[in-house]
Amino acid sequence: MSPERLLRIGALYHGVMGATLLLLPGDLLRSLELQPPKVWLFYYGTAAAPALAAVLLELARRRPDLRSGLCAAVGLGSLCAMVLGLGLVVWEDLPRVLLGPAFAAGLWAWLLWGVYSPESEDAS
Repeated sequence: MSPERLLRIGALYHGVMGATLLLLPGDLLRSLELQPPKVWLFYYGTAAAPALAAVLLELARRRPDLRSGLCAAVGLGSLCAMVLGLGLVVWEDLPRVLLGPAFAAGLWAWLLWGVYSPESEDAS
């Protein structure tokens, strides 16, 4: 698969995730049977992360000169999301269905590492 196509799919995925979190917080929390957060600022800060990742991936697709840095930034953010997601689901005893997005974040980090990895540039 070409890097441009993978970046387009990544931008769409992160855009849908961000839009769902930002536009439908009540429905999402009700479907997960969770109480609304006490501080909504933290919720919307967390919800803005996938939307920002979508913008960065689309920018990386359109600007190949910035691709390496943008893919590295989104990949590191995905790794952080995976660790935080797995840790919070286990620590706070959240619904196990939330393990899916946490594992998906790790998979996106791995896929983005395939688009840009410093090791492949060193070998060439």
